Amino acid sequence: MHISSFLIQEGRDSDYAALSDLMDVMRAERVPDEPSAPLSERQVAWRSVPELYRIRTWLAWEDGQAVGRAEAGYPDVPENAHLLHTLFEVHPAHRRRGLGRTLLAEVVTYAETLGRRSLLLSSVSNVPDGEAFLQRIGARPALEMRVSRLELADVDAGLLDRWLEAGPAADFELGFWTGVYPDEHLEDIARLYDILNTAPRGELEVEDVRTSAEELRQRDRSFAATGQRRWVAYALERASGRFVGFTELDWHPARPGTLSQGATGVFPEFRGRGLGRWLKAAMLRRVMLELPEARRIETGNAQSNAPMLAINVALGFRPHRTLINWQLEVEQARRYLDG
Repeated sequence: MHISSFLIQEGRDSDYAALSDLMDVMRAERVPDEPSAPLSERQVAWRSVPELYRIRTWLAWEDGQAVGRAEAGYPDVPENAHLLHTLFEVHPAHRRRGLGRTLLAEVVTYAETLGRRSLLLSSVSNVPDGEAFLQRIGARPALEMRVSRLELADVDAGLLDRWLEAGPAADFELGFWTGVYPDEHLEDIARLYDILNTAPRGELEVEDVRTSAEELRQRDRSFAATGQRRWVAYALERASGRFVGFTELDWHPARPGTLSQGATGVFPEFRGRGLGRWLKAAMLRRVMLELPEARRIETGNAQSNAPMLAINVALGFRPHRTLINWQLEVEQARRYLDG
């Protein structure tokens, strides 16, 4: 067994092919009812990762096959300079052989070199081996997320009508951005993402993040290169001309059956006026009118985010799996490795 390492934007074709094969195996374990993206699409995505993001990948090889991987990345921004976003995966047939520990050692050394003192990790409920590994190395669970699905055949069209009719249209305008964001609104859209700093964080030790217009430009270039589609519904206050809320939806046209519901948020001072329900209902109505091949929508919310969960449950979203975000101090990881 040997380990190779590369920046994700700079991998060789052979690296990408082996990584894609491993990802197919891991995805089949995690979401067996969903198709995987082909290698060609993933290669474009990896080579198009925004310059702002520094992502290093390690592959564990046996007999010419990648049987495990680690990933460690961070955005090159002032906030959260103590964090390293990390991921560990080992092929089910190669577990309990020390591969996870070997990959952890690579990531910990990298974090020490960068001066980053804390790792962010995650596990999913239908892959219990991941949670067991994180417990073993001393990580602490910090935020529990509910991943939910909405089967579009079960949507209550009457409920959407009622929510749309009750929307505060006298004071707010509801609109859509389709595809890349319009350049003339980039600064305003960047400020919309500030809403995400008000989302529940549980016990995660993280700082607020301020999204820049340049980051949005880089994301959009990457997004366009991969062929992804995106709709964003927004609410604009008529009196001030200020964007006050939004909800995102994206998908790939090669796999139109499942859509991904991204962020949804309303600035705190505008909550309690039905904007969240209005935005969600408008998005769902458009999906049902314009995307006949879509079968379901998947989304994730903090278990502690009662207001957003209430909206999603009312729409018909049902729990599918649980995702836990963990945090691990690099010093603790080093003690585990040296023990």
